Parts: sequence; C-alpha cells; structure tokens
Amino acid sequence: MHPQYTKKERKYKPMSDTILALLGFATVIAVIVLLLRNVTVPALAFVSVSTITAAILVATGAFTLDEMAGFIKEGVKGVHGTAVLFIFSVLFFGVMTDAGMFDKIIGALMKKVGNNVVGVALMTCLIAIIGHLDGGGASPPCCPSTSACTCAVRPCCSSASPQWAS
Repeated sequence: MHPQYTKKERKYKPMSDTILALLGFATVIAVIVLLLRNVTVPALAFVSVSTITAAILVATGAFTLDEMAGFIKEGVKGVHGTAVLFIFSVLFFGVMTDAGMFDKIIGALMKKVGNNVVGVALMTCLIAIIGHLDGGGASPPCCPSTSACTCAVRPCCSSASPQWAS
C-alpha cells in the first residue's frame, strides 16, 4: 500500500497485500479480456473495471472514499499530459488514415514484400522504428481497426482496404 495512506489510524483491518495484488491482477485481466473479445471500447473498459475495483475496495473496508479520491488524483496528475497526447495522436492519425494519406506508402511497401510473412514483419518493425524516431508516443497502424501484429500476419484488412486483400 502507498505509505501516505498507511499512516492513518484505521478502525478496521486493511486487506492483506496478497489480496490487493490478486485484485489488481484480476482487474488487469478483466480489462484485457474485455478488450480482446471486443466487448466494449477501451475507454469504457478502463473506467468501468477500475470503478468496480474501487467499489470493491471501499465496500470491503480496505480504503475509504477519501483515500480512493487521493489515489485517483495522484494517478490523473501523473498521466494527464500523456493521455492528452495519445488522444490527439490517435484522432490525428485516424483522420489521416481515413483520408488515405498512408495508402500509397503502404501499398508500395506491400508490393515490395509481397506475401512474405517475414518481410511484412520486418517492414512493420521498420515503420515502427521510423515512426518513433521523433520521440512521439503513438504511431499509426497500417489498418485503422487492427494492431500492427495483425497487419504483419494479415496485411491490410480486407474490410478496411479491399485493394490490398489477397
């Protein structure tokens, strides 16, 4: 537990560190399962699972509402700048991808590597390396709705870009 919050006198017995760790792992696993099964959008998954976890912690007496508010304030203070950067970059590159800005570049690279899985994987790595040279936090995937790993296995999804479907 955070040292700032363990100094206070408590009228109840706090949850053991093992149980807190297990609840933390369960929270992460729940978010991953929700995202991988496409049950919900990422923002809703993060907020709802975290809210449920916080409610469990408050209901069991592990933390008070004031302590949870302190955790939230510290967390938001630490990541708000990065979150705004990611929101902007995802929106920017989403618009650029929808406008077709990357179609010619990716099409030319796909013609060079063809259906070679190793070539596509190396091309994906090269694009990621070049994209991260500017120090930015997010790079655009080749398909708007899939990850770079999916693009390496299945170059440019047929639903988003039928001209590259094999």
